[in-house]
Amino acid sequence: MPLRARSLLVIAGCALVSIPASSTLAQDQTPPVPAVQPALSDRLTVRTKGRVTAPADEVELEFVVEGDSEDAKTAEKRHRDRLDRVLAALTGKEVEKASDDDEEGGHKRHKKNKEKGDDDDSSDSKEEKPKAALPEVGVPDKDGVVFLVREGRSTIGLLTNQNNNYSDDMPPEKKNEAANVGVGTAVHATFKNVSKVSAKKLRKLLAAALDKAAEGGACMGSVKTPVRPAIRFRPKEPEALAKKAYEDAVAKGRARAADIAKAAGRQLGKLTVMTELDPLQQQPQNQTDGLQAFEGLIQTGDVLPGDATGGSTEVQVEVALQLEFELK
Repeated sequence: MPLRARSLLVIAGCALVSIPASSTLAQDQTPPVPAVQPALSDRLTVRTKGRVTAPADEVELEFVVEGDSEDAKTAEKRHRDRLDRVLAALTGKEVEKASDDDEEGGHKRHKKNKEKGDDDDSSDSKEEKPKAALPEVGVPDKDGVVFLVREGRSTIGLLTNQNNNYSDDMPPEKKNEAANVGVGTAVHATFKNVSKVSAKKLRKLLAAALDKAAEGGACMGSVKTPVRPAIRFRPKEPEALAKKAYEDAVAKGRARAADIAKAAGRQLGKLTVMTELDPLQQQPQNQTDGLQAFEGLIQTGDVLPGDATGGSTEVQVEVALQLEFELK
């Protein structure tokens, strides 16, 4: 064999021998895999609620003023006229006489017929009693109650075609009728500093505001316009009330967790995780007893998300938490 051929064979053999050595060196330099830590299981999780009640210090009535027609121009004019009358009625100005359009709109509440033989008819008093007066806007009364009125947000669009609900029994020419254009505006009437007045006086003030708004033409839940006023009761310091509710929830949850740990022969450790839950999802369904059932019936208690509001003169703030503790 020539000398050059033998040299090439020696070099190739060295290369083949050196490959396993390099692989072994690489394996030696691989960092060790850390041992898997066992999952911590010494934990106790409880759910708890905190509840605080306070008297309402502010009552807001949200009225809706609506006008509708086949064309948008007429709908806006009807809405504007009613809005002016509602604002005038609530602020103590003279209210213009309602037009035929308002009578057909069904915004006024029906008065009982004083016909002969009715149970409500009284021979001693034939004249209608004067309605209760509202306080002057922006001026505190003798008890410090302040009455405020403001025009809120507005909207415009096509109303739901009520004919669709009775399309089976409707003549063909009626089925193709277009929906009316509707224009609506919210009017807010608010009583402030009412926590110290008597319940009788507050009821009279709210009744007077409802009567005045109905007189002006606000929506009062008629057959044509089933929209009703919303009534929201608010406490004086909602943030402070919510803080007390959280403190109440944590205290109750910690005490309950300590009892559970003691029953299991363990000691309660520190609080490690706290999660806020939706209190509405934690409540049993179909709670319709007592005054709460009446609030649902009249549909005026409009609780806003994230707002400490209620449907009666006592506002209840409730929070729900999930607490996780260590166990010793």
